[in-house]
Amino acid sequence: MKISLSVSLFIVAATSAFASTKQDLQIIYDKFNSAMMARDIKAWDRLCDTYYDKDYVSVYLGTPHDRPYLRKQLVTFFGHVTRYKSQKTTLEKISESGPSVEASLRINIEFNALGPDRKTHLFKGEERLIHSWVHEKRGWILRKSKSLTMRATVDGKAFGGSR
Repeated sequence: MKISLSVSLFIVAATSAFASTKQDLQIIYDKFNSAMMARDIKAWDRLCDTYYDKDYVSVYLGTPHDRPYLRKQLVTFFGHVTRYKSQKTTLEKISESGPSVEASLRINIEFNALGPDRKTHLFKGEERLIHSWVHEKRGWILRKSKSLTMRATVDGKAFGGSR
């Protein structure tokens, strides 16, 4: 009886820790989503200062990008967006190994933006990513982001950059 009770308590504790990690990460993603929806680069900077590793790298189509590059791209992006309709991050799976976590996630976005024709177009996109997090004294820190797939449409038609 002692052994099965110990195993049961371990399973409950492990499940609780897993749920807590997932909740913690979802709260962080929701904060980033809010900054994006508001097109608030200062809020995005503050969040990055809090949650990004100093050596953070984003890998997109096999090419690594650092935070200054991403910020520059984001400022340009915000300049074209006329209305940010929605952004949702869904944590699909997390794998824990000690203080490290790999999170599989999906980000769905929808926004209106000015195109090269100077007309407003509806953009919708879905990206699947892997995020590598580590829990440090100051909390969860994002070390690496790797884009796996990206699908996008403009006015309902597939966008050429989808993969």
